[in-house]
Amino acid sequence: MSSSNIKNSSNTININAQYISESASFKTENESLKEQIRYYKKYIKQYLPDFIDEKKMLKEQLLKNFPTFIRTLIVNYTTKKHSVR
Repeated sequence: MSSSNIKNSSNTININAQYISESASFKTENESLKEQIRYYKKYIKQYLPDFIDEKKMLKEQLLKNFPTFIRTLIVNYTTKKHSVR
């Protein structure tokens, strides 16, 4: 709780406020950040499966991009001059 008394005659201000040390402030900020991290971890876990099958994911990505890959190969092959030696 803080209160302030202003004396106009001598232009001084007396402020009574609770002192919070810098280390206590850092501890509070650190605790707040840890709480945010816990919250976001919980939030992310709701949307991610516990186990991610990397092989399956890679296959899906390859199959998804396969038509583009084939088209690129065909375009490159048909537009460049190929010489057979």
